[in-house]
Amino acid sequence: KITPARGFNVEMAYSVASLVASAEGWPVSTTQLAIGALVGVGLASGNKNDLNDNLNLALLRRIFCAWVLTPALAGLFAGLFFTLLKPIFIH
Repeated sequence: KITPARGFNVEMAYSVASLVASAEGWPVSTTQLAIGALVGVGLASGNKNDLNDNLNLALLRRIFCAWVLTPALAGLFAGLFFTLLKPIFIH
């Protein structure tokens, strides 16, 4: 559960991480920073012996799979569309 104190810590952590990454020129996703901050606060609070009590692991699995599959599927579709449309636009 996100309490006001936990919410503040999530926002502070992801803001600081975003500032550091920007200052260093690192290409980061603010969505990934926010999820990472939520996971960090979840791990730091609650029952230390039961991760399921602190985090929604099923949701984290879905997010991780989406992060892995999205670039792969985007590349697959880009290659497919390029192959199909190449004869029309490139003579």
